[in-house]
Amino acid sequence: MSDVEEVPHLEPQKEIVEESAIDLETQESIDEKNKRHKYRLLTGTFTSGQKEEYLQLGSVSVKSEVEEVDISKYDPDLEGDFDQKILHQGDINRARYMPQKPDLISTINNNGEVFIFDKTKHASQPSDEFKFDIKLSSHKKEGFGLSWNNHKEGQLLTCSIDGSTKLWDITKFSKKTKIIDSPVHDYKTDSQGTNDVSWLPQHDSIFSSVGEDNIIKIFDTRTNEIIKSSNIKSHAGGINGLSFNLHNEYCLSTADSNGIINIWDIRDLETSIFSINGHEGSISTLQFNPNKPQILATAGSEDNFVKLWDLGKPENDQLIFLHGGHMLGINDISWNPHDTWMISSVSNDNTLQIWKPSQKII
Repeated sequence: MSDVEEVPHLEPQKEIVEESAIDLETQESIDEKNKRHKYRLLTGTFTSGQKEEYLQLGSVSVKSEVEEVDISKYDPDLEGDFDQKILHQGDINRARYMPQKPDLISTINNNGEVFIFDKTKHASQPSDEFKFDIKLSSHKKEGFGLSWNNHKEGQLLTCSIDGSTKLWDITKFSKKTKIIDSPVHDYKTDSQGTNDVSWLPQHDSIFSSVGEDNIIKIFDTRTNEIIKSSNIKSHAGGINGLSFNLHNEYCLSTADSNGIINIWDIRDLETSIFSINGHEGSISTLQFNPNKPQILATAGSEDNFVKLWDLGKPENDQLIFLHGGHMLGINDISWNPHDTWMISSVSNDNTLQIWKPSQKII
């Protein structure tokens, strides 16, 4: 599966999705003349060394009303037009912007290297020379997990298949050196490889990690101890992703390589509240809807589907929508916090799709 220089503060931006890695980062604006909503988009490429890798920032405008799409005009070879492209080193597995300062963007690559970019310090067109603003250097193997602290500016969690999760504070950055090789704390989170990590959104010191040992672990950074952990039988195929519910601090969802989704009350991790056989094959990621707490989106890396679930419905009737627009496995998804049902997805077919289920269905 870092004393930071001040940059202009922007209002929180919409986060939607990963082209290998997508954080559809969005800041809503409205074009009154054409009645379109405009969102900023953050994506990262993953070419496995076949081409140069780029962190890409663009924008997408969406009409207030649904308009018919002319499929005959679709060009599969047409590349997206981005406002800014920043040369990157290594495949971008994840890209996430800092909530307090969205101009600061973190990435983690196939070597476990973590880079921080201040997009205001980079030209719109990429330089021939790779330039980062801060490098966090400690992981020994490929990494996928990135999570900024919503409450403590500059605190970033990263995780890797080397089995560790590291807590960084980029406010400790010094201009004398661009590389930080000593994290605030180094957590041994998984004996077989850590796949994902996330702060509890409602708390400034609690986070959870998941990985190949199939155990959910919850840590408190004030003591650096595990305060809760699940039964090893909670999953069987390696846990690939987790998502906390933004409206219920006790609700956690996890997904594994066997296509199983579990819903948990973190006060009792011995047994899940319920389990869903969600996908044929591995689930790459999942995410609760930020505006509708009962809605969960999951992405299949083998069956090529994004599925939307209503957890408030009876267990056999929870699947409410299936998006089958991708030809290959899904890498990342992200909800638009300013448009309740808008979601983005990226996949191995090298497409980014921004879509909404029909109002007749939801």
